[in-house]
Amino acid sequence: MEILRKDIMIYVCEPQCKSGSHESFNSGFLHGLGEIYNDIYFYAEKTHIIYIKSYLSLRNSSCIKKINYKEITFLNNINDFRQLFFYYKIFNNIFKRITENDKILFLSTNPMALFILNKLVKKQKYKNIILNIVLHGGIEELIPIQKNNLLANTRLNIISSKPLEKNNKVIYFIKKIYRFVRYRIKAILLETYNSLNHAFFNYKSFFSNKRDLSSFNFIVLSKHILNNLHINNSTFKMKLCFLPCIFPLNPVEIKNDYPKLAIFGYGTGNGLFEEFLEKLDNLNPSKKYEIRLISTRSYQGIERYKNITLNRSNFIPRIEYEKLAEDIDFFINFYDPSQYRISCPGSILEAIMYRKPVIYIGNECFDSYNSLAGPIGIRAGSTENFALIVFDIIEKWPFERERIYKFKENIEKVINIIDFTTQLKNDSSIIL
Repeated sequence: MEILRKDIMIYVCEPQCKSGSHESFNSGFLHGLGEIYNDIYFYAEKTHIIYIKSYLSLRNSSCIKKINYKEITFLNNINDFRQLFFYYKIFNNIFKRITENDKILFLSTNPMALFILNKLVKKQKYKNIILNIVLHGGIEELIPIQKNNLLANTRLNIISSKPLEKNNKVIYFIKKIYRFVRYRIKAILLETYNSLNHAFFNYKSFFSNKRDLSSFNFIVLSKHILNNLHINNSTFKMKLCFLPCIFPLNPVEIKNDYPKLAIFGYGTGNGLFEEFLEKLDNLNPSKKYEIRLISTRSYQGIERYKNITLNRSNFIPRIEYEKLAEDIDFFINFYDPSQYRISCPGSILEAIMYRKPVIYIGNECFDSYNSLAGPIGIRAGSTENFALIVFDIIEKWPFERERIYKFKENIEKVINIIDFTTQLKNDSSIIL
């Protein structure tokens, strides 16, 4: 078991996240690595570095002084062909610094980044480098789209930022036609450009059995991915590393007079949340409850449902996010079975991180964490059942607290299993 590797430097690169995207989990990676390695070089975009520094400071991470920050520049649109030149420059500059014993970890990736990395490691001078790559949601394209009967009917509402004047009917209809045509032309051009890009750069072609992937070590973030991700390539290597977090101290228990549930984070726009609210309102609970939206999502028209508390800000600082979640009894989640089949959403880890039992609609990733060390929440399976479960909690409160205590005991067991530093100390081959 390795405790501290003073002889090895590790280079960590975030090639696509900006600002607060993946801030808590990238910070979790850096914190855990700081417990093992003495020197960390972290390459990331300027705004992301600001968020990472803030988060590590918020968590009083012991690794802060071990990180050397290196700013990099890349385009916002990962489908822009010009990104290739940015990536070549970034990756080549990192590779030049790597010595024989050093390690390199990429916290996310995309097909363009993989294409450039593959080109570089084929060079004679870089042939001994092993690329550790964390796989995220983009790889969902590797498996067929799954039809999901749970999904509610959704409508695309295109709302113009400028209202059309109806005073002059001729002018009104000319403007309406012009805006429609302009919108359609832009949409067609963008779709054509993205399709062309995808034809050249996609995960399916990258993982083909003709490609030598021996220089890559791919890291997946949930146990269910090991069962679902099948790559027909004998050189493909895959390791499990539970998505890292810096777990705060166990919070002081707050005993609410009535149950409080929350969507924490951006959530999903598949319509199931609204369908659940409709069914819960129809059940008409007799006791008080609250459903809090700790999210920057707009949720248009959500005020028509009962007992909703929502945020109207486009930005919520992390410390405010956490404060809003302090007195919540359950996190609720509506990712459906067609989502995150070979990737891991941050929402399940945030439920664990803040010690919140979760009620969820039904999702393999959530199922995986819900069975690691005993239930940490409730799988509803449908919006009807979801509404009945919540109705039952409301009507039986405060007696439902006993079940929450049991869930929280299991959450502590899960934390011991998935702690990133412990994972690294127990298995040094996670990062080759």
